Amino acid sequence: MSSIRITCSEAVSEILMSKRRYIIFEGNIDKKLWESYLKNHPDNFLYLSANSVKSDYSNNKMIVVNIMKCLNKSKHTSFGVIDLDYDDVLGIKIIEDNLYYYKGQSLEIYLLNSVYFEEVLNLISNMDFESDKIKKIRKAIYAISRNKGIIRILNKNGCLGKEYSCNNVKIEKFYNKKDFMPASIETIFGSLQGVWSLTNEQVNKLEMRFKEYEKEEDEYICHGHDTFEVLEKMVGSKLIPTPNKEKYTGQQILNYFISYHDSKAKNTNIPDDILGTILQ
Repeated sequence: MSSIRITCSEAVSEILMSKRRYIIFEGNIDKKLWESYLKNHPDNFLYLSANSVKSDYSNNKMIVVNIMKCLNKSKHTSFGVIDLDYDDVLGIKIIEDNLYYYKGQSLEIYLLNSVYFEEVLNLISNMDFESDKIKKIRKAIYAISRNKGIIRILNKNGCLGKEYSCNNVKIEKFYNKKDFMPASIETIFGSLQGVWSLTNEQVNKLEMRFKEYEKEEDEYICHGHDTFEVLEKMVGSKLIPTPNKEKYTGQQILNYFISYHDSKAKNTNIPDDILGTILQ
């Protein structure tokens, strides 16, 4: 596929004319992961990121969905992969042939739940983490990011009357910096009220509806971006010590995950054999 941005219809035409199978993704990180994962796969896939497609759609996810809908009008062997986001929780999950979701809220959540999480932490840390310690760290990440995830959902489903920018609410407001324990709900709501200029009535609505999502699993409530922000803050701390307290960005950590996926699917039938692990 050309590095020049093309339209959705041009992408569909090129895929249908090709003799090779395509995998279509939302972003370049997805593309890098799958290129690494399937490097030695006998199908010799081609990869298309929605970043290289021109479209009137407001997000890359809908570009992938549109391409798959168009491809499905013809015979083809390609497939698309997108983040679940909060589609399932909000009841707006898209069902389309040859379109798959990552297992969990997003690519990042799949990576945190994968066996490679332990390997990545042992690579960047000066400690040798055992599986029980890895589970505790993962649990701590989810405990912090879960509260922001619920706020993201309530904000998105109209609880506050309008949608606010969650990017303005820093992840540091959701935990104690000394021990990475989750902040109290009262502290979180107080921060929200200040950042979003919420009325007392809006805060009360949040409090009333917050418990609606208590039974939802962490992997579908926690937002991938939030979890990697928490992980980034933990790296170099007492919880995940590194030589000379070296820090790593979320992007650097993602790159380590990608490297560990190299050639793991050499003899598998993609995507069928990875449903329930990477995809759902």
